[in-house]
Amino acid sequence: MVRTFTTDGEGRVRPTASARRRGRTKVTSSNPVAEEEPHQEVEEAQLDDVHNIEVDDSGVDGYPGGPIDTSVLKTYGDHVAGRLWNGEDRGELRIFNNGKKMKRVIIDHAEVQRLVEGSGLLPLLKCSYEMIDKGLISAFVERWHRDTNSFHLPIGEMTITMDDVWSLLHIPITGAFFTFTVFDRDQAAIVLSELLGVSISFAWTEFRVTNASHVRFSWLLDLYNQRCGEKRWVEAARAFLFCLVGCTLFTDKSANGVDVAYLECFRDLDSCGGYAWGTAALAYLYDNLCHASLHHIKTISSYLTLMQAWVYEHFPSLRTNSCKLKSKYKEELPRSIKWKPKRDKGQVIPFRQTLDIMTVDQVCWNPYVKHRYVWPFQDASLYRGWIRWGLKMYAHLPDRVLRQYGHVQSIPSLPCEIIGHSTTPNDMDVMFTQYAIHLVDPGPRVNDPSDCVDGYMEWFHAISHPYIIRQNPDTSRDTTSLPRVMQILNTLLNKQYITPEGIPLVNELMNLLIVENGVSRDWSNVETYKRKRNGGLRQTQ
Repeated sequence: MVRTFTTDGEGRVRPTASARRRGRTKVTSSNPVAEEEPHQEVEEAQLDDVHNIEVDDSGVDGYPGGPIDTSVLKTYGDHVAGRLWNGEDRGELRIFNNGKKMKRVIIDHAEVQRLVEGSGLLPLLKCSYEMIDKGLISAFVERWHRDTNSFHLPIGEMTITMDDVWSLLHIPITGAFFTFTVFDRDQAAIVLSELLGVSISFAWTEFRVTNASHVRFSWLLDLYNQRCGEKRWVEAARAFLFCLVGCTLFTDKSANGVDVAYLECFRDLDSCGGYAWGTAALAYLYDNLCHASLHHIKTISSYLTLMQAWVYEHFPSLRTNSCKLKSKYKEELPRSIKWKPKRDKGQVIPFRQTLDIMTVDQVCWNPYVKHRYVWPFQDASLYRGWIRWGLKMYAHLPDRVLRQYGHVQSIPSLPCEIIGHSTTPNDMDVMFTQYAIHLVDPGPRVNDPSDCVDGYMEWFHAISHPYIIRQNPDTSRDTTSLPRVMQILNTLLNKQYITPEGIPLVNELMNLLIVENGVSRDWSNVETYKRKRNGGLRQTQ
């Protein structure tokens, strides 16, 4: 969820109640909640196994495919997932990424490196991906919900947290938030003159090229090299850092430049290291994800290296054909450096399908265990409260993704409960600096990485839209013998004794039962048997 203290000219506002009603229809069926058991393994899972499940919510307001209970996803009415469910596919998003430009952003002078190190941003020089997979990014954007600031998957909620930023980028996540002013061109020219030593007329010449109070990266890098040649190290470092954050953390849709507003962050190079750069970048990523999740939006920017690296870490099956492991990686380095993306095919549908049949066993919930030995966990990562980029505030809600911290997932409180904690940017800044009193109590540690409390998955499927692809039932299928098949299957399962040779067949029949009944089987007490050498059966301990 977001709170904004400025007028947003791009229409990033919550839909009105009447708009939600216009896009809402009733859901009727016989089972209010239906999903797979979180620990069940289903071999050869097919899309129709998880989608042809009827949901009964007679007389309850909701949406086709969910959510049934709209108390959490209050702004679902204009979400891209709702349009996809109704067959309106916007396709892949257009991606804005400056990874290739980072090849030119290098430091050749020790004087500049010392100043850049003091900012806490030096690790960014090695993190950026040249190639961003627009199919992968688009598939996850379709599952992002701005009411919870999380991705909604068939196995529950997941999100990019402060801990992910800390581990993937190695930049500060605690400290102060910065407030910047969007300058007009006269003001921006003065700032460039004061901080980079250029003339007003030279600044205005650049503004006429960009047609905004922006400067091009090429212009900045030329100026940086010029200041290094003149040994004006402070101005050179400012130009370098200004270019660095524009190419990485705060990438926008201009594609080739950065807003002069960010230069103010480097007025005092001695104090800029005190900013919570990583948390501000996370808020900016949340902002772009919220915007891109609206059905009519076709583009996305922000530091998508962070998002793509997060996917690589948490979803091993998705990185199989998308990236390769760098053999020379060491845990002392940011985890994003561990992966090198391959050239993408730019298709969202394969990722969309894979996510729709995702099981808990295909997720790496806590991928940074080895990394902790050299880069320890920060308690601030459990902060529940507002984080901000400029004057836009976003809720950081670790209680919704406790399994990512190695704890049992409970049913979280409503996101809106955070609103009562603060009312102004200053109050929110105080709340963040006092993060120690706003930490989530994570509860018990997990035994199995996907552990959740009883009732969590039922609750989640009621308040969420966990599947993206809507499968039409095959009305031509012959179902005359289906009742007998189901009867036989239930008999076999209730016996609890199945030979190994029969497991694949039972799995297939079980999938059929899931489709018809909307329920799955608990296999925890099913015992397998092995044949004795004399042809008999003996129980396996």
